[in-house]
Amino acid sequence: APANEVSVAAVQSTADDIETAVAGVPTAVWAFGQRTTTTPAASVTAAVEDGKITRPRGDTWTIAITGLGSLTDNTKVWFTVKSSPEDADSDALLQIEKTAGLVYLNGTNGTSTDATLTVTDAAAGNITIVVKPASTALLPLGTWYYDVQALFTTVVTTVGAGRFVVSSDITRATA
Repeated sequence: APANEVSVAAVQSTADDIETAVAGVPTAVWAFGQRTTTTPAASVTAAVEDGKITRPRGDTWTIAITGLGSLTDNTKVWFTVKSSPEDADSDALLQIEKTAGLVYLNGTNGTSTDATLTVTDAAAGNITIVVKPASTALLPLGTWYYDVQALFTTVVTTVGAGRFVVSSDITRATA
């Protein structure tokens, strides 16, 4: 027989050896003493990579954006996601304001308590955005535009911008 052929008897012998080797594994696993399970963190912080944020639809979003420059003495800070930069704010897929919470979701008025924007370090320009899963579940999949804008008394400044990706979720449950 050619060197690359394997006999049926050899395959059966190998299968028998594997079955014998693993036969006691389930019993050994369940007989093992104390087991510790780990619980994942309540939320995963999204990283901003080269100005791009990617988050799965339907999850609780915790997004930390750092190094925006000084936000000291800001009056307002907005985080806005739009399908086009030319869209009106009222058409935003998502707009969150520091003092008002969720302002817009998919071009309609949002529920203020469904999202927060917190300035975590004003001098460094660090913010954290949290959005509830029931709201993120309503967003369309795709690659969109975002910016962070701040108001300092009467001066409005865009302090950060990039692309925002809403990726597909597998499990659609949010509660």
